[in-house]
Amino acid sequence: MRRVVVVVLDGMRRDLLDEAHTPALARFARRSRSFAAHRSMFPSATRVVSASFATGCTPARHELAGNTLALLEDGRLVYHDAGHPDFLQHKRRVTGRSLAVPTLAERLSSHGGMIM
Repeated sequence: MRRVVVVVLDGMRRDLLDEAHTPALARFARRSRSFAAHRSMFPSATRVVSASFATGCTPARHELAGNTLALLEDGRLVYHDAGHPDFLQHKRRVTGRSLAVPTLAERLSSHGGMIM
């Protein structure tokens, strides 16, 4: 079985990944594969980008458009912080799904793989 570790540095400028600012990360980066020409999603919000990374889809496909989201509950809009630990489970209870498309973890699981 092959193992892969993915490290995402949300909001960290690339120029700070050096011996002076982050020596341990700089050493790790030298021994690793890194992607210098990657681009983020729009909007560039943590939860949106995380969902895009997890699904491989744009926000238009996975339907998580911001760090704060309004859900229709009992006939009224209720605002939620998408970063709350229970948010995706709550969204699944209210809407029937956490995201509009399966995540990589869900796809791997259906084929006997896993993400830890």
